[in-house]
Amino acid sequence: MPILYGGTKSSDFVTPGIYIEEQVPTSPEKPGGYTSNLLAIIGVFEKGPLTEPVIVNGLNDFVEKCGNFTENYSGSKAAYAALQRGVQKLAIINVRGDMAKQAEITLLDKEGKPTLAVRHMHKCEFGNFCSVEVQAGNKPDTFRVILRNPYGKPEVYNDLSTPAQAVEKVAAHSKDFVVEELAQEVQPGSNPDVLAETKLTGGSDGKPTKAADYLGKDDPVTYKKTGLKLLKTLPQVTDFVADKNISDQFSDAMLVAAQEMNAFTYIPVPDASIVGAISMRQNYDTEFGHFVLGQAKSKSKGWVVPAAVYDAIAHVLCPVQDGTAGFWFGDIESTDIPLTTADIENLTANQVVCLSWIVNEKRENAMALQSDFTLAADARLRQTYRRRVNSLIVRDLEMVTTPYRSKHLSDGWFAQYEIAVRHYLDKLKGRPDDLNSEVIQDYKISFRRPGEIGNVDEAIEELRIKLFNIADKITIRLMSAADLTA
Repeated sequence: MPILYGGTKSSDFVTPGIYIEEQVPTSPEKPGGYTSNLLAIIGVFEKGPLTEPVIVNGLNDFVEKCGNFTENYSGSKAAYAALQRGVQKLAIINVRGDMAKQAEITLLDKEGKPTLAVRHMHKCEFGNFCSVEVQAGNKPDTFRVILRNPYGKPEVYNDLSTPAQAVEKVAAHSKDFVVEELAQEVQPGSNPDVLAETKLTGGSDGKPTKAADYLGKDDPVTYKKTGLKLLKTLPQVTDFVADKNISDQFSDAMLVAAQEMNAFTYIPVPDASIVGAISMRQNYDTEFGHFVLGQAKSKSKGWVVPAAVYDAIAHVLCPVQDGTAGFWFGDIESTDIPLTTADIENLTANQVVCLSWIVNEKRENAMALQSDFTLAADARLRQTYRRRVNSLIVRDLEMVTTPYRSKHLSDGWFAQYEIAVRHYLDKLKGRPDDLNSEVIQDYKISFRRPGEIGNVDEAIEELRIKLFNIADKITIRLMSAADLTA
């Protein structure tokens, strides 16, 4: 469902009043459930495509698709922090600097002529650790190709009769390699000659990454995107963070992208000082992100990761309506900036998030986030959970109403549509016996009738949500919402 931000009075809110109890019909169907949070990390990983996002589920899946967790790759360190703490699913956006190259090897036939090129699928130094071996096949006049990478099982392509067949089989099954036929004319004897296991060469991670690599490109010919531009093709992402501080330009772009995607982002403070963080914070005014001070060192690996990454992890794992109070990190050994109580109060007053020691429910020292404010200048927009509940409702309404998009705008269609929307909103109010199910306190909604609309996105005229602990209502700014100035 399209979202509308802005307008001459977009920041106006209405103070609580008297609600009229609306009778809601019982829903005959169960529409889409609550969206699950999805964290995206933009960074440098050992391997992986540059023009496609990678969805990973758990540590093993990450290693298979994105390479190992090593000190050399800041993206891998950020991903490890997330997966180790309990995040089950990540969206990975891999970036590379200029001059990144694929590792490759040319296979020769018995006459020493080029017949096949074997390349690692991605531009990365990792390809240099991969290898190829050619053996005779089990059948006459056939060959066997064995492709290996350090972390997976060997890929064995047996009884190949022609180079073209090798190209076809590898393209259909390999997750790490591509093969190209080089022979100008296919003739008997053009099959690759026997070759002992040999490593590919020439793979490179390229020059050090810069802001332009993280911002990404949009190829006008292939329509392929990279970096932040690629991330914006994933509407299911709810939270995203970079593996390190890049530049002010990139931080600004991240915050703009968060608003465009109705998501939330976490910006590392480049200045490692309290005074510098508070000063730089004044450059921002948005409810779609956090400004996070410091770096954190893990106990298990000794790796240093921006505190912004841990902020993102906490919000992905915590229920949207509950915030991050009481959420702690057992694997953090220390931070680069020790903070006093006065420091924390000063940072909180200036809407800068930080990490500091607490005593958890196990009566152990643990590191936890301090403060949970957005970067909004308007005090009414500083509470993070207001923004995240708003985002949750807009995302879920889009899913709930999807089945009705291709139907005729009849009275029967409208009745079912209204039932589904009201049923979802009633679920957000929770059950009296389950406090964890309470997301909102109340809501008020009005609809346009079928004869007044041209498509499903215009059906909801206005939706106002009353949150717990908030002295005013959220107006969900849908494209179809009535102008608040009216």
